[in-house]
Amino acid sequence: MIGPGYRGERAEVDDEKRRDLAEKIAAAWPDGQPPKYVGDILRGSAPNWIDRRAKLFEIGEYEDKELSVSCEDLQRLAQGFDMPVPVLIEHVENPLHLGYLTQVEAVGAELFGNLALTPEAERLIEEQGAKSLSISVSRSLDKIFEVSIVAHPRVESARLFCANFNAVESNEWKAEALKLQQQVAAQEVDKSVEDLIAKGRIAPVSRGAARRLLFSANKRGIGDEIKAFLESLPVQIQFGELVPQSVEAPAIGEEVDFYRRHFPNIGIEEIMKRKVRK
Repeated sequence: MIGPGYRGERAEVDDEKRRDLAEKIAAAWPDGQPPKYVGDILRGSAPNWIDRRAKLFEIGEYEDKELSVSCEDLQRLAQGFDMPVPVLIEHVENPLHLGYLTQVEAVGAELFGNLALTPEAERLIEEQGAKSLSISVSRSLDKIFEVSIVAHPRVESARLFCANFNAVESNEWKAEALKLQQQVAAQEVDKSVEDLIAKGRIAPVSRGAARRLLFSANKRGIGDEIKAFLESLPVQIQFGELVPQSVEAPAIGEEVDFYRRHFPNIGIEEIMKRKVRK
């Protein structure tokens, strides 16, 4: 609270009180190396933090990371965020301290956050136009380790917003629209998959894999191409009656004796069932 902030809030205290609190934190810190902003306060060089709203993540299939992210996962990431994490460059620790992610919020199909930046970091970002972001998360999707400014984000729309961005007013309608869009997209994918199964192009056991493939392809703008490819596959399964019903030929006594002598383990009914009257 006396540094970059906690859950989007920052303590409003005078310099003397802030320094007193920083001394107590430094003395109590387990390894004797408190965060840099504590040392900055003690040296009288604490930055005037600049808050920037940012989109961090979104639901989807991240096959290269073997991750499937749902709205519930975003909620878990938001609920598990309990301490500020650093802002890095390209996920690499470096001497340049840019700021901290201080708050996280799941809104529909997207994850948003508040970044408290130093004035130097803010100036660098504005001058270079470096606003794309990427976050590092645990595989269990319950913890965020850091957020980085990157050149090539995994989520193309993950980025810092303009300084006067109003999160609540500007994004409530957008979150609802995105949520509805995701639901419609999921329904269309389900319909396409069921249609492919009904036509025998894919087996029912492949339903889940086909759904993930189409969902991921749609996000990358190649959904129509992948669907056309699946439609072009040869029929794998012909539903309905596979073999025309045969007309059973009557069995005569000599045939029955022959089959019983030479094929004692096969029921005569099964043999006669396959005899077709010419």
